[in-house]
Amino acid sequence: MLPRFSSWAITAGATSLEKKIIGFKCKRVIDYSRMKYLESKLPHLQVGAQMYCNPITESPECTLLVAFPKQ
Repeated sequence: MLPRFSSWAITAGATSLEKKIIGFKCKRVIDYSRMKYLESKLPHLQVGAQMYCNPITESPECTLLVAFPKQ
């Protein structure tokens, strides 16, 4: 259901601001889950997420997952 609801963030047919907000929150939950999966499979790396542009004015698909060696 999360992938389906996450589409509300970017779909022009989303009928309300509330749906868009739910869509963005679903995207963040999916990103967090991906980060935790990577951390479990690659314990020697530190994993994080970085937004690289404004999700409202530029692109809602703007989160980059990054991983680098732990220090």
